[in-house]
Amino acid sequence: MKTNRKNLVDKLDKLISQIVRAYEHGICEHCKGKANQCHHYFGRMRYSTRFEFDNCLSLCWVCHRYWAHQKYEDCRDYLISRIGQKRFDELKLLSNQTADFSESDLEEKVAEYSILLKNLNETYS
Repeated sequence: MKTNRKNLVDKLDKLISQIVRAYEHGICEHCKGKANQCHHYFGRMRYSTRFEFDNCLSLCWVCHRYWAHQKYEDCRDYLISRIGQKRFDELKLLSNQTADFSESDLEEKVAEYSILLKNLNETYS
């Protein structure tokens, strides 16, 4: 049985994916096809950057599997072109730090990101 914390993390992962893809109008940032996944440049194991939008790309499963994970340097270069070297360096430093989100922190993020997704859907529909 999942803990409340695990349920909150799962909700946040889903919200992040939906928001990232909504920002890109459901388009894969690499091939411009239909996006159905969210790639985290600094992996989801790194909680300090797991919920950072600048760490995420809207991708189709093919580009996620064969571009983002196999052509890592190309993916990095694209991300830098999108967010800038300074922000990339900030994320890199942040990704190496320990993050300790309390349940209330996670609940706040779920509430905040739920509103953001609702607003995005209203804006783009």
